[in-house]
Amino acid sequence: MKEMKPEHKSTEQVFKEGLKFLNSLDYNSAESCFRVAYDSDPTSPKHLSYYGLSIAYNEGNPQVGLELCSRAIKVDSMNPDFFYNLGCVYKKMKIRNKAIQTLKMGLKLDRSNQKIIDEMNNIGLRTAPAISFLSRNSFLNIYFGKLKSFLSEL
Repeated sequence: MKEMKPEHKSTEQVFKEGLKFLNSLDYNSAESCFRVAYDSDPTSPKHLSYYGLSIAYNEGNPQVGLELCSRAIKVDSMNPDFFYNLGCVYKKMKIRNKAIQTLKMGLKLDRSNQKIIDEMNNIGLRTAPAISFLSRNSFLNIYFGKLKSFLSEL
């Protein structure tokens, strides 16, 4: 991990460095940068959201990450990136339906947000069962679902 010297860098520089680490999946270094940014301004929704995301992934403490990301959205509910971060935390917690719901709220704000689109494709959306009054696991739904999938690829 790179040694941080926050006294020589602005909060914004440290935050941008954190984004670079996050994009390269270096969650430990990202968390260090985001912690410095958060400590300098703990009310900033940007700092709350990204620090929460990095805590969830680096420390394996998604509950704290969930709280910070949720607080960021309460402060600024018009930033799709905050919904993306919260959706990723839900995904980390294996709460798939909340992750999808949260990502969809982010897409409502920015329909062309490629990060959100990619994450939704990564999670995968299930289509409705072929025969809605039968359970998803019924033989007929499985058979017709596979047939529907096969025909859609033609």
